[in-house]
Amino acid sequence: MDYTWQLWLNPKFGAAFQFGAAGLELITKADVSADHLSITFHLKRPFAPFLSYWVDGINAPLPAHHFSTMDPGAILKSPDNLNPQVVSGPFMMGESKPADHYTLVRNPRYYRASEGLPYLDKVVFRIIYSNDVGLKDLQAGSLDADGFLFLDPDIKKYQRLTGYTIIHPPTQSSFEALFFNFHNIVLASHLEVRQAMSMAVDQQALIDTALPGFGSPLCTDHPSAYYPGYDPYAPCPVFDLAAANKLLDDNGWVKGTDGVRTRGGQRLEFEYSTAAVGKLYRIDTEAIIQRAFREIGIKLDIQNYSAAAFFGTFLPQGKASPSTGAVAGRYDIAEYENGFNYDADDSAIIACNQFPPTGYNYNFYCNTALDKLFAQEQATADPGVRQQIFRQIHQIYLTQFPFIVLYSPNYFELAHKGTHNYQPGPFSDTYNIWQWWCDNGKCSPGVL
Repeated sequence: MDYTWQLWLNPKFGAAFQFGAAGLELITKADVSADHLSITFHLKRPFAPFLSYWVDGINAPLPAHHFSTMDPGAILKSPDNLNPQVVSGPFMMGESKPADHYTLVRNPRYYRASEGLPYLDKVVFRIIYSNDVGLKDLQAGSLDADGFLFLDPDIKKYQRLTGYTIIHPPTQSSFEALFFNFHNIVLASHLEVRQAMSMAVDQQALIDTALPGFGSPLCTDHPSAYYPGYDPYAPCPVFDLAAANKLLDDNGWVKGTDGVRTRGGQRLEFEYSTAAVGKLYRIDTEAIIQRAFREIGIKLDIQNYSAAAFFGTFLPQGKASPSTGAVAGRYDIAEYENGFNYDADDSAIIACNQFPPTGYNYNFYCNTALDKLFAQEQATADPGVRQQIFRQIHQIYLTQFPFIVLYSPNYFELAHKGTHNYQPGPFSDTYNIWQWWCDNGKCSPGVL
């Protein structure tokens, strides 16, 4: 770990961290014990999410004895990226065929090998690029499991598969939301408009119609997998079109002959976009929301993008429509799914210092009261105290509406009926891979 954190901060290495530097910039020094079995980090300030960044394969400590002789700039280009030579888990790479499959074989040096773990001798992970191919393989019975499925156009065909068991993770870890671009003057300066929109979102209609039941009600950015974070009793907005209309009426927004409200030269017409390729449920979601907003005098012009364009340039540029109405190609309201690491700290998506390219605050929203609360929740490891702080954070979200959460998607997995102990979690479907086993010691196809 001592080698790894210094490597991550070395500009020659070129580390890319999903949520910034994961607190590494806070390290002032690190003390390694004499037996080299423990390390003590000294930070500039308390940072509760710190430990969570060390527990996953993405940010796990690198083997110093293997990489320290290499130039830092060469490590990310080395063959180890696709075929690691040093591993500590239950499996090691047996065959690496990028873009096709990866075969993992039992690691004889696994620390639980003496217990007979892992149970399987090998696991093959196939790369499947389309839902159609995956579904055909499942129909043919050539896969043992297929993970993290959600709202495929042929969802009913999955449900009709007789040789497989549908497994739902016990909790959810992501949320779908409408994110407002605060470069849009109308959205940024009129709280009543954002609030009226929140009252025009019928979550249950979205879940029942667009998602065919594969969603859970949620109005904050912390789904059920997070504690601290998740608040089942949050004061969610109530779907009420009449009240939303009255709120806009009371604030001087007048419907014109086209049904769209205006006030002082400003018009409630916005560009609404998402990454919709292969995501038919988002097309349905857009239609439901567009109809509901029309009922309260707000016009949404829909223009969608590929995921690469949406997240690569469209959101980070943040170019908004003028106050006189929507302009094609601009970003006013965006719909997408989001989530966090294992820790519930959500500052990366909404803090004042997280505007692109520094972070992922695609709202371009800044609230100093929120920043103070982020600092407080980061400064304590007590889950009860952090939960109370997150409730204060949620209170701001649910009164200022920088975004509107639509639902939490319910993912599901499929496991062949001869495959046992397949227990996916909210963040990964391989949580307990060392415990998987199959009837008669052999899985049918032996492929995931």
